[in-house]
Amino acid sequence: MKKNNDKLKLFLVRKYREKYPTTQGRETTDALICHIMGKDALPVTRDSGGKPAVNIENIFISVSHSEDTFALLVADINVGIDIQYRRKVVRDRIADRYFTDSEKAFVREKGEDGFFTLWTMKEAFAKYTGKGMKQILDRTEAIGRNDVEFREIKLEDNLFCSICCEAGKGEEIEVNILD
Repeated sequence: MKKNNDKLKLFLVRKYREKYPTTQGRETTDALICHIMGKDALPVTRDSGGKPAVNIENIFISVSHSEDTFALLVADINVGIDIQYRRKVVRDRIADRYFTDSEKAFVREKGEDGFFTLWTMKEAFAKYTGKGMKQILDRTEAIGRNDVEFREIKLEDNLFCSICCEAGKGEEIEVNILD
């Protein structure tokens, strides 16, 4: 894959567990990455924070899953993605524990949709930086940042998706649904 003007390619695989019933965890993730990228024996590595990578020059990836949907974001720039189906959560308790005051105000103003939007933003940012859950646990601010930008994609009514990349990058997002 050559440099393509910061185009981000998002691949969604629904019912992925049915397609890979004999694998679990990272083995399933690696198999999905290889399948989507068209490389049967592509080595998938992980950094110390667990962020997956492929050994292809100028290719960055990020993955997420929620329920039975898997997302792979492929780009020529560093990226982070998170998807989350709407589900019953104790919003205020989670917000009090993991959100900053301005983020709590955002959730109060936007309600349940705001909560899931913000949660996917925080996870996408944590994947972008490679620091993972530590940033969420440390209440690292996601909204109002100048160093990154967030792109929200409406995939369906109950599926929230946020992408994080360097500010001014990631001009176009191509969505591919693989069923």
